[in-house]
This record gives sequence, C-alpha cells and structure tokens, in this order.
Amino acid sequence: MKVGIDLIDVSRFENMGEKTKMRLFTKSEIAYCTARKNFAQHFAGHFAAKEAVMKVLGAGLDEIPFKDIEVCHNESGAPYVILSNIALARAQNLGFDVEKFEISISHTATQATAICIGAGSPARQ
Repeated sequence: MKVGIDLIDVSRFENMGEKTKMRLFTKSEIAYCTARKNFAQHFAGHFAAKEAVMKVLGAGLDEIPFKDIEVCHNESGAPYVILSNIALARAQNLGFDVEKFEISISHTATQATAICIGAGSPARQ
C-alpha cells in the first residue's frame, strides 16, 4: 500500500486558459467542474487528486500525462479515479490493484487537497 497527498491554491485555477484545461483535464472533468458554482475549487481538487495519484505511482510531473488520470464521481458524488495508458501501465507494472485506488478530495475557497491510497502489492521502488 502507498499513500499520496497534495495541497494546492485554488487561485491557480481561477483564470485558467482553455489550452491549459485541455492539457490537464478530460472532457468529462471539464464538464463536471465548469458546471459547479465554484468551478476553480473543483478544478483545483481534481488537479490535487491527479498529483496524489502520481505520488502513489512514484512518478514525476513529466512522466505521466495528466489526462491519463481521470477523476470521476459516483451517483452520491464521491470521487474515484480511472487510470489509462501510461498511468495504468505503470500501476500494473508496480503490482497495484487499480480497482483499489481510493481518493478523497476536499476544498475551501482558497485551497484544495486530495489524498490517494493505492492498494495491492506494489513493488518497492
């Protein structure tokens, strides 16, 4: 089991350009966040979750594309993560059970935080 956590300032996402949005988030994440009253808080929370997942995978920011980690929400609004492409391959190579990645996101008006727990039997790095 490994744990990753991230904290980020919401202000970084208040005036985010479309090009940056498209690089960092999937279309469904953009739709989810922009539909919220305090959209910057939601973008910041999703970004923090992606960074927390990268920490679980032992990856630097240039190793896994942000869109390979998608933050989704179930019917009750609880977040979960779907890994694809490089992120999925890395998780599998490390021995993680990708169905057992857990994330939690929280935010205030000024900061967002997220934690990820990766379960399974990851190889020691």
